[in-house]
Amino acid sequence: MPVGRISYLFMEPMSFKEFLMASGEELLIEFIEEVEIKSSISGPIYSKLLNYFHDYLTIGGMPAAVKEWIKTKSPVVVAEVHHDLINTFIDDFNKYSGRVPPERLRKVMMAVPRLIGQKFMFSNVDRGETAKALKQALELLCLARLCHKIHHSSGRGIPLAAQENEKKFKVIFLDTGLVSALQGIVLKFAKELQELIRVNEGGISEQVVGQMLRTRLPKFVDPHLNYYVRDKRGSEAEIDYLIQHDTRIIPVEVKSGATGNLKSLHQFMAERNLKTAVRVNSEKPTIANVSMKTSMGNKAQYALISIPFYLTEEIDRFLCL
Repeated sequence: MPVGRISYLFMEPMSFKEFLMASGEELLIEFIEEVEIKSSISGPIYSKLLNYFHDYLTIGGMPAAVKEWIKTKSPVVVAEVHHDLINTFIDDFNKYSGRVPPERLRKVMMAVPRLIGQKFMFSNVDRGETAKALKQALELLCLARLCHKIHHSSGRGIPLAAQENEKKFKVIFLDTGLVSALQGIVLKFAKELQELIRVNEGGISEQVVGQMLRTRLPKFVDPHLNYYVRDKRGSEAEIDYLIQHDTRIIPVEVKSGATGNLKSLHQFMAERNLKTAVRVNSEKPTIANVSMKTSMGNKAQYALISIPFYLTEEIDRFLCL
């Protein structure tokens, strides 16, 4: 390798702002980049952004799919593009047949969308296969960047990756549109979207937030995400994502609806003595000062920044407040 003579760029699916750019909505992008936490968002702008985000959630950020959506506005045509991409991936698995059976790669890939948001267990993929064999298949899919591991971190200091437990991880897929396709869903109405979120218990929400969090870093940095989980019986807790902002650890909770239980977040903030957390949900942006005692008797005192899904890419700007 000619060391020092090659530059690397880590490409991701189109972000939500890039989706808006492709849709010719430069004014909405400008609004997203300038809106403040305490800004008053008018009903029409809020509804328009939410509608575009609903489209992004199911169309995703694969350029060919976005192009067809803008051109035809047909969910069926977009679904055809998604399935063409998926079938191309599956056909490409044959090149690895000397290392891993193509059918095993297909089996793991098809399992990822239904397991998003859960601790990844190989027994949930296929009880007839050994964990070692399925692990090898998953590693290849991650190297191919079709899937991304979200590793557990204790979140006691930075860098987060230094405190990872490689045996505990979640997995998200390459793109939210492909997740919908792999689940056999072609959406036409917003009410069907809400049903999708309900059926998947927020998994699709975790997918799209993780996907957008991966775009927050410079293109020359290979994106890496963490989460937190405590499996101890009687005091279970989970934080959807942990990110690093400057020298601070920031927990990010994803709530598919307007509200949701924050018990795990309160406990985590109290135990780590952190001062800022983020909640991503479907409501307008707000900031609240939380001061309370947890069920374990610890005091949690921190600022909770709540942002709607479509502002996820702006998370670092809000954390500079």
